[in-house]
This record gives sequence, structure tokens and C-alpha cells, in this order.
Amino acid sequence: MRAVPQQVQPLMSSFFEKLAEGPGAMTYLEFICDIHTSFQRIHPFRDGNGRVGRLIINFLLAQEGYPIIAVESSIKKTFCDSVEAGLLKQPEPFLRLICECLCRSFFLYEEALKTSLIDL
Repeated sequence: MRAVPQQVQPLMSSFFEKLAEGPGAMTYLEFICDIHTSFQRIHPFRDGNGRVGRLIINFLLAQEGYPIIAVESSIKKTFCDSVEAGLLKQPEPFLRLICECLCRSFFLYEEALKTSLIDL
């Protein structure tokens, strides 16, 4: 499923074009998940590239005014499994996990700021 080294440069060019195009018909969170999965697919090594991928997620979130997310070590396996599902064209588990992490971040921000950021 991962790229071979000779494919990395053209795939990165396509990745940056996709990034520049933006979400199109997708929601912004679907776009972020799609970008992350695309980036993981390019990485030619078995161990993945999670740290850089999560930095990309947080950069894109912050760019749109969302809080950054932290993937706690207790959900690392779930995170990796959901990314793998995305690589298999099953994006829902990863999208759900990102949404849950984002909600957790909103709640932490609210607690720190002692104000409500989300009206539920």
C-alpha cells in the first residue's frame, strides 16, 4: 500500500497540489483526514510517518481556527488502526477519531479559558 522510493517525488507533488486545492465538496475535517491518509500512503517505510502526519493535521486545524489535537498514548493503537482503515478506503473510523480528539481539545480549552466555545 505504501509508495516505493521512486514514487515519492511525484506523489509529493500531487500531495501538495491536493493540499492547495482545498476540501472542495468535502467537509474540512474530511479533507484533513484525507490529506493525512494521502501523506501516510506516500511514506515508503513500514513504520509510517505519524509524527509529521499529526503535525500536518494540527497545522491545518490551526489554520482554520480549530484547536490543535493531541493523540494520547492510550489511543495510539486505535489511531494507527483508524489510519490503516483510511488507507484501505474506509475513512469513517479515522474521521470519527479526529472528531473525538477535536471535541476533547475544545473541552480542554473551555476548561482552561473558563468559558464555553461550543454550544451543544
